[in-house]
Order: sequence, then C-alpha cells, then structure tokens
Amino acid sequence: MLSIALIGLLLMLSFDVFEEGKWTEIVVGFFMHNLPTMVLAILTYFAWKRPLVGAFTFLAGGLIYLFVAFFFMTFDFKDALISSSILSLPALLTALLYYLDWKQMKKA
Repeated sequence: MLSIALIGLLLMLSFDVFEEGKWTEIVVGFFMHNLPTMVLAILTYFAWKRPLVGAFTFLAGGLIYLFVAFFFMTFDFKDALISSSILSLPALLTALLYYLDWKQMKKA
C-alpha cells in the first residue's frame, strides 16, 4: 500500500507542468515527469507476488534520488536533506517493508 501511495504522490507532483504554453511541450513534459512513476507502477505490479523485486526497486529508487538531490541540486546540505527526505525516505521504507515481507515468505 505504501508503494501505491508513493506512486500516487509522484503522479500528483507531476502535474506542475500544466501551465499556459504550447500543448505539445506540456504533453512531453507530463510524460517525462511520469516516466519514473510508470516504471515504479510496473515494478510494483511484479513485486506484488515477488517482494524481493520491490525491495531492490525501491531501494535503488530511494538511493538514486538521494544521489541526485545531494550532487546535482544547488541547495545547501540542510535544504538538500529536507527536500530529498520527502521522496527518498518513503521509498527506502517501502524497500525495507518489501524485504521484510520477502524474509517472512521465505520462512513460511
């Protein structure tokens, strides 16, 4: 459920491309903003029965976002930490929950 909520948050944040302008630029921008969302949605579908896929997917997503936030954004350390925690912490928590689910399934 947390992965679906995170995907919904990413989808909601992608609506910032809508403004007055050329229609084609808006559509391309909306598609580009939603590429990670579509990838996460597809991988969440596969992770539903294979939790290890979800663990690796969300761990990679959270770490990649942390890397981008700290090395490519022009914020100071405190601002980068706050802005990256909004998306990376739920992704890392989701990865942990998928991993724990995998461990539980492995025991059974």
